Amino acid sequence: MAGMKKLVAFAAAMLLGACTGPKIIPDREMAMIFHDIYLVNTYVGNNGLNLDSLNIYEPVFASYGYTSEDIQYTIGNFAKRKSASIADDVVEPAIQMLLSESHAYNRRIRIADTVRLIARDKFARQVYCDSLIRVRRTGDTSRLRITIPDIRPGSYNISFGYLIDSLDRNLPFRADFRLLDADGRQSNSSSPRLNREGHSTVSASLTTTGNDRRLVIVLNSYPKNLSTPNITIDSLRVTYYLPDDVAVPKLARSSYGGGVLDSLLTALSEPNETHLLPPLVDTTGTRIR
Repeated sequence: MAGMKKLVAFAAAMLLGACTGPKIIPDREMAMIFHDIYLVNTYVGNNGLNLDSLNIYEPVFASYGYTSEDIQYTIGNFAKRKSASIADDVVEPAIQMLLSESHAYNRRIRIADTVRLIARDKFARQVYCDSLIRVRRTGDTSRLRITIPDIRPGSYNISFGYLIDSLDRNLPFRADFRLLDADGRQSNSSSPRLNREGHSTVSASLTTTGNDRRLVIVLNSYPKNLSTPNITIDSLRVTYYLPDDVAVPKLARSSYGGGVLDSLLTALSEPNETHLLPPLVDTTGTRIR
């Protein structure tokens, strides 16, 4: 494990400066102290601190009721114990504690992410859809521009399928999605490239702020001097998602959310992570045109 070499170096430094002391620390407590030293090393390293002095460990020793002299004496005593090994009896248990905590921490992160995803899907609302848009003439290109007014804080996902005919020579092919405020200023955008390698799909999400007022969607940005276009759009969907800090509390207050959260809280104390959640409900909104 990264950083464990520092623990071994720390133990070696203690051995070099070993002296007699009044206390021998039990192996289990030594492992816990090494565990905490690893966390100190990680914090120091992640924050770019240059602290090489062993004095930074004194608060760790003191929290267990020991001093650096007690640590030195205990490490020195390992050499006198025929069946003892600092690597096996202290460092390895410290590693196992760190791994166990890491697994538990990652598990909680996964569960928190699951709650956010459930809340996101539960309160998703479809604000626009169109099953088929064919553009064969210059006048049809106006159908490729869609404006969603009165947008709210949160995120909007735009997805659609498309097919560009080989007869369409109006390069380049690119969609354009923009969030604009009341004065037409842009706060966020996405411009995915389209290709003509058979039927393809596009999916992009834009997160809005409180200042955004409309979402402008251009399914293909044709040039002004275009020749005859030939593109087909299908399965166009614009879906709105509440912000996480709104959706998660709303889920917790709902009767559905209570069951979900109870299952997830129970999962925190169970080793088996399968079959934790009730089936998700269909959150598809109604067509708005």
